[in-house]
Order: sequence, then structure tokens, then C-alpha cells
Amino acid sequence: MTTPLTSAQSAQQNNRTHDGKYTTKSHSEADFDLTQLQESTDPVIELEDGEVHEIDLHAISATIDDDYLDDDPDPQSALASAMIQRKGDDYFVTGAAYRDFHEAMPEGYDQYGDDGEEIDRYLAERRGVIDAAVADWYGYDDGDSMYSTGDYYEFTHRLDGGAHSEADAIAALRDNTRALDFTEDPDLDDTIREQLEAHDAKKLPNPEQTDARDQREFSQEFSKNLINRLQEQSDDEGFTDDDGEPLELWYAEGTDRQVEAFAAEFYANNEGDLNAYGQVNGINATIGMTTEHLDYDDGLAEGAHDLESEVLTKRMERSIENELPNFSLNTGHTELSSDGNGREGKVQLTKQALRDLGERMAAAREELRIAKGKP
Repeated sequence: MTTPLTSAQSAQQNNRTHDGKYTTKSHSEADFDLTQLQESTDPVIELEDGEVHEIDLHAISATIDDDYLDDDPDPQSALASAMIQRKGDDYFVTGAAYRDFHEAMPEGYDQYGDDGEEIDRYLAERRGVIDAAVADWYGYDDGDSMYSTGDYYEFTHRLDGGAHSEADAIAALRDNTRALDFTEDPDLDDTIREQLEAHDAKKLPNPEQTDARDQREFSQEFSKNLINRLQEQSDDEGFTDDDGEPLELWYAEGTDRQVEAFAAEFYANNEGDLNAYGQVNGINATIGMTTEHLDYDDGLAEGAHDLESEVLTKRMERSIENELPNFSLNTGHTELSSDGNGREGKVQLTKQALRDLGERMAAAREELRIAKGKP
């Protein structure tokens, strides 16, 4: 978690320019001669309570001894800005580092996942997820903090022993935070990508009370849609009756009610996502997606109009694949037979399909229970 903005950080924000750098609050030590820094010792920055001193990263990068940084990143390239500030009797050093997190984008969003503006909006909507991931990844000790201002992350460390020179302050920032590693850390994108994927996989909350009318409409249309999709498969693959005529499919008695029953439960388990999709594309478009995994183009992905809706459709596709068996005619979940009069094309669900459905629906209910935090 990120820590709240302290009064010292608030003062810091008031001294920020539009490009992330700090202005310098006037005080006796702020205008020291940088040539003196290069020619002799680093001056100690003495401040009054509430004063802020911006560190000259260019000068500090040019003059800092190898003992301070060894092979660590150059402060000027690693930080957008840095400052020393005093609050009461304590001195703090803060470094602001920039990272846009485009490389942390989850894969698989083929329609809008390469659009820079869409990615910016996507990441902005998930700033809390990113901030939490960064805080968990780096962590910090008492007296240290991290604060996000968009793509800039500010790392603050309380300096032991009062006033420090610029070089000592940067070295303390390096030793006690990850400010100088932040911009180029090669592993940070991976951990943030994992957190974004987990966030995107979470279903939208369902209403406290299922809308019975919409649920009934969904289940009835699902049943009609399924037999139509099976008919399309039969036609495409050349299923014929004993006379060589194209097979005309129909539900066995009671099968339509079985289909409606599990479709109604699927709706109840996914009502939040279905409503969000339906608000843009209409309930009929939502119905059309329910047999996407029969390899027919049902319009689910086609309903994505931006990256956020693509995230939704991808999550819905996973829900379908996880919670519903593949009902195509050659999977063992449906069987064809004839009635007592020799009429062929009767479709019914197999015992395997019903058993599979029961297990999948139970798993979906358990997932919802855990998501709600119920024991």
C-alpha cells in the first residue's frame, strides 16, 4: 500500500513544475557555488523547518565519488528530480522517478492492446493495482515512504543525523529505497503484469438480487441459440438422416428445460459482466456469445469497442470456457437419436454433460463465495 501524503510531501508538491521537477524554495544554502562542490568538499544543506532544497542532479552526477554509487545507476538518468526537505528537526530526501508501465501490459488483447492511448487509459484506471504492486515489490522501512503522482513515483527517506550534503542524501536514497532502480528495474514489469492479469480476471460484482426477468429471457434465448448453433454445425458437417436428407435437429422432451436451467445459473453467476456487456451491445448480442466456443463467430469479441470492453469480453470468454462444457455434436456432451416414429435429429444432453455441468457450476459458485469473502 502507498502511504498518505505527508505535510512535507504536500510542500514538495507545491514546488513541482509541470515536467515533474521541483522548484527551489529560497534559503541561505540553496545558491551554493557548484564549483566549490567540484573543487573541495560537498556543502551540508542546512534548512529551516518547512524549507525545500532541490538537488542539482546534473552536478551531483558529474562530481559524486565512486564510493557513493559504485556501479549503480547515474542519478541524473535514474531520477526526474530530487530534493532535501526539513520537517521539524528531521531532514528527508525525496527522489522522483518516471515509468510509464506500457511494458507491463498483459498479452492477449489483440484488438486494442497496441494502441498507446488505449493503454494509457487502461493503466490510469488501474493505478491502484499498480501502486499496490510497486509497494509490495519494493517495500519500505519505518520513516521511508513511496507516493505516486501518476507516472512519477516519489521515494522518500528520513536522513539520520540531521543535515546532509547532496551526495550523502543521494547515497542514503540509494541505500534505503529503490528510487534509483525504479525506472530500469527489469523484473518490475513482470510482477505488475501478473497483478493486472489477476485484476482483469475478476468478474464485476453481481447485483444483490438477480433480475428474474432478464435471467428468464437469457435462459430462454440461450436454449434457442444452442439448438440453432447445433443445427449450423450439422449443416456445415453434412449430417444427414437415413434418406440422405439434411438432418433437422430438435430437443428431446425436457432437454430445453435442462438447458434453460443451467443457462439461468450461468446468468446468476455472471450477471455483473453480462449487464456491463449488454448495456453497450444489448441483451441479444450477449445471448449470441454464449456458444462462442463452438467455433462460430457469435459477435462477443466483435462487441469490443475499446480496450476496456475487450478486457470484459476476454473475461466473459473465460467464464464460458470454464463454466460451460463444449456442447458441439462430437464432444460426447450431446447425443442424437430418433423418436418412436423414426424421426431423426432428436438432441439431448448426455449424463457426462450433466455431470460436467454440475461440477463446473459448483466451482463457479465457490469462486463467487470466495470473492465475496464468505466462509
